[in-house]
Amino acid sequence: MTTTDNSTAPAPPKKVMFVSVGQSPRSDLIGDILANLDMPIEALELGALDGLSAREIDNLRVRPGETSIVTRLADNSEIVVSKARIGERMAQLVAAFRPNEFDLVVILSTGLFRDFDSTCLTVNAQRALESAVFRWPRKARRSA
Repeated sequence: MTTTDNSTAPAPPKKVMFVSVGQSPRSDLIGDILANLDMPIEALELGALDGLSAREIDNLRVRPGETSIVTRLADNSEIVVSKARIGERMAQLVAAFRPNEFDLVVILSTGLFRDFDSTCLTVNAQRALESAVFRWPRKARRSA
């Protein structure tokens, strides 16, 4: 007797790299994101400050006249870094990903108003937020 199984195996979870300005892990962000997704994903994290020495991190602190971004270190303490210099570091990290290494790369910063070159599909949280806000009806934006 021969049986045919027409069911298909579930697709493997999508591999998503979350890139943050500070150090990973960012359970305060990733946990909420994963809880609100209706599909399984393999969530990976990379922080722009991961693997840096205390001296290297200090060199990224904001200087007088620079625009800043506040982020977190692995110990949950906050640090104020140079927006331009941390943006460049993140750009280098994202550009180094191999083609199709991840199904999606998510830039987890709402303060970086720039594009990131990558061989992987990339979503910038700032750009996504802007798109959502600009799609709101004008009346709703005024009362929000």
